[in-house]
Amino acid sequence: MKPARFHRFILPALASIVISSALAAQQHAASDLIERYQHESSELVKRDLALKMIDAGVLKRSVTTTTDVAQIFGTDWTQDVDVEEYQSYGIVHFAKQPTGPSDGQVPFVGWYLVIHYNTKDPVVVSWELSNVHK
Repeated sequence: MKPARFHRFILPALASIVISSALAAQQHAASDLIERYQHESSELVKRDLALKMIDAGVLKRSVTTTTDVAQIFGTDWTQDVDVEEYQSYGIVHFAKQPTGPSDGQVPFVGWYLVIHYNTKDPVVVSWELSNVHK
């Protein structure tokens, strides 16, 4: 095979294999983070895994939907906390929340992630991590 032909055909083929392998590794890492989160019970470990998901691009602004968030965080996710015409937010509570009498308000505890999203096109627009409760 002539060198020009080698460069024209073989190198692009090798590049596509390397790129495909990298994408597969990223998808595996994302799936691993989600699975670890879903099996975890520790508040701080859940918080750390959520931050790793953000860093790894599992949660992306203007891409991730509220359906994705619900699948990732499961029962830790509370959607539509405050619905306005074009935007709403939900909260991921990393700590198990206390329960109290049905007629009284029980304060929230622990770390949480507030996720803001559009109501018309339910994609994530921003998030905030905190452990401060009003």
